[in-house]
Amino acid sequence: MPTSTQLFLFNIYCQNNLFNYAIPYIFHSHNKLYYRSKIQSYLISINVLKKVQKKCQDLLKSEYIEEINYLIHKKELYFTFENKLRNNIFHYQIENTPISAFSDKNRFFEEMIEYHTGMKFDKFIEKIDNYLIQINSLICSIIEYDTK
Repeated sequence: MPTSTQLFLFNIYCQNNLFNYAIPYIFHSHNKLYYRSKIQSYLISINVLKKVQKKCQDLLKSEYIEEINYLIHKKELYFTFENKLRNNIFHYQIENTPISAFSDKNRFFEEMIEYHTGMKFDKFIEKIDNYLIQINSLICSIIEYDTK
């Protein structure tokens, strides 16, 4: 694995740790901006894994390729090209979300996520948390980084 690719993956590993562990611990933060940033980190992580898979396919073990494909598939269940959820999160473009999806002005972000994913916000965030942990574990395996 090229050193530049390993560093790229390690950067993503650190970014994910920031959102999963450091920010909640240091700032006790669980506001909308925090969740928005966490979801962005998740989406960026998946895109990085796709790029690494494409660039280094011959250098990756088959189980890593399978896990990357699994993670890509899971991401595409909620973040498809058609539903605009990604753009809503990244660019604050609230598209394809009817006004009827919003009932509480204090839960605007959460209700948008719930509308597009079909699940409660807390359950969705739990899935994102678990995927970020899985992504980081995969990154550690790929770059042979021992977290102990």
